[in-house]
Amino acid sequence: MDEMIAQQLVSIALALDDRLGKQHGLYPLLTREVYSYNIEPISSEWNALSEAIASLQEDLSGQGGDRVEYCIDLLSAFAMMVREGQGEQIDYADRLAAYIQVPAKKVPVTHVDQLRFDLVAALHDSGYKNEFTASVNDWKQSQAVGSGDLLRLGNQYMQQSLHRCSELGLGIPEQHKIELKFPINYPYRGYSNYQGDYRGQVFMSADIEWQRAGIKQVVMHESIPGHQAFSAIRDKLYRNKSLGIEGTLYFANTPFTALVEGICEVGQQLIGLMTTEDDRIYDLYNRYTSAIATNLCFSCHLEGMSPEDAKVELMESTGVSRSFADQKLGFIMHPVWCTSFPHYWYGRELIRKVYLDGLMAPEEILRTIYSEPHTVRTFCAKLKLNANLV
Repeated sequence: MDEMIAQQLVSIALALDDRLGKQHGLYPLLTREVYSYNIEPISSEWNALSEAIASLQEDLSGQGGDRVEYCIDLLSAFAMMVREGQGEQIDYADRLAAYIQVPAKKVPVTHVDQLRFDLVAALHDSGYKNEFTASVNDWKQSQAVGSGDLLRLGNQYMQQSLHRCSELGLGIPEQHKIELKFPINYPYRGYSNYQGDYRGQVFMSADIEWQRAGIKQVVMHESIPGHQAFSAIRDKLYRNKSLGIEGTLYFANTPFTALVEGICEVGQQLIGLMTTEDDRIYDLYNRYTSAIATNLCFSCHLEGMSPEDAKVELMESTGVSRSFADQKLGFIMHPVWCTSFPHYWYGRELIRKVYLDGLMAPEEILRTIYSEPHTVRTFCAKLKLNANLV
């Protein structure tokens, strides 16, 4: 693929970031401050963006190869953003398919019920034999971490993960430094901020209840082998001229985010650090809660369910706290993140399937998504998988 085409894609991304950032107050090109693209954005007028995207799509239509397919999928997402920006009323399902390449399909009731059954059995085997909510709350209490221990435990788990990833030779830059913080009044449960030059910050909310196994999973999701590892490795590859400039773009609501969230969610398991029964209970609880929340997301956007009713159902079905439910519904109803939210469930389940079915070795899964620009469609095509996932 001609490098000029990759640069044109970046110029569109920069212009779209300007337009959407001013519209929503949230700039979706999350890597803009990491890389000095030194490329002039095109006009951010909707018509100019639409014409530029259509022209680049035509240029790519007669070409083949992994880079081309990746750019084609990003352009499809960009085109959908422009259509929305121009005021076109588009079904949530169609937006989801273009943005993150997952179906607007609820997790089947039988699947949710099986997760609940497995969770109850795991709790029972660990001595928590009351009814569901009481057992969950008893387990949470036994795992509770006081505010004074949050940072110590978080750093401990991050170091364990970094050591394990070094043993596996995943290519994380040795000079990469990550600062972990637990701020109060924080809008997200966890968030990774890669700052470039192999420096990053991970923020985890001090406002919600944390369990030891939960801190372990989330800190690995946000740092190593998750978001921080992904960002630092991409940075290294680009500096070494082993990655095209299009592979540096981390743009919200685009078709690779489900893959990234998938390795973040399953990363602890992929590197062999899901080691205790409490880790396994948390994994089941996390997946069960995610399935319920994903279905409530579809209920809100496809069936008109009110966010307040969704919060109540989330708390009653899973036993999560009001603060946890508030954060989830804030994400689900956000004008930008609402079409990203299902990437957690579908990304996790796709990567779990690849891992559990032995379609790739754990290290190969991580290295592939770290180093090869893929979308859900191209990754599934590589493995001859049905892209509709579950």
